[in-house]
Amino acid sequence: MGNTFSFMSNATGEKLTSFKIQKTPTYNEISRELSGVSVHSELIDEIFERCCFMTIDFFFDTYQSGDTLKCQHSPSKPEWFFTCSKCSLANNSCICTSCFLSGNHISEGHSFSLFEASQSAVCDCGNAEAIKREGFCSDHINVNEKSKKERIDKLPFFIKKDVHIFFRYLFQYLQNLSNQSTAATALNEKEKALLIESDMQTII
Repeated sequence: MGNTFSFMSNATGEKLTSFKIQKTPTYNEISRELSGVSVHSELIDEIFERCCFMTIDFFFDTYQSGDTLKCQHSPSKPEWFFTCSKCSLANNSCICTSCFLSGNHISEGHSFSLFEASQSAVCDCGNAEAIKREGFCSDHINVNEKSKKERIDKLPFFIKKDVHIFFRYLFQYLQNLSNQSTAATALNEKEKALLIESDMQTII
């Protein structure tokens, strides 16, 4: 039924005489609404809200993903960032000042460089694909698959169900579009072949 609690609560404090429980739309309902229209981000946001009974922004703010266990600090103005030659796993790996000073790079004598970063820089501390785990700072050293799974397990069951429905609808719609496109291409090729055959018979 979805996250019905928010639709059943009484924010005004007045006595409830009746209430209506919202229902998750069916795939056919969503598919009919998307038929013949241009799919854009606002429309996806609207469908998410109808399936999950919350906005995408509220979902991201309230139920943060495992990626938030990483630092991912991006400066709003120029800041100093570090690159550790011993801990970096990629050429563009970098660490913000806070994570660098909370790590073991200086105490263990790592070779590092300092540069002034713009808004395009993102701290990779906690990201095992960019920085070796032993180079993580004290705040992000415990980031692993177990901690990510624990965060997912803490999600309420109805949130998991509603988000599952949304993505199932989305992928089913994309799959149907792909099948329609493939069928249309095959039909066009068949029509071209028939036209060529007809032209050849006319020439003969």
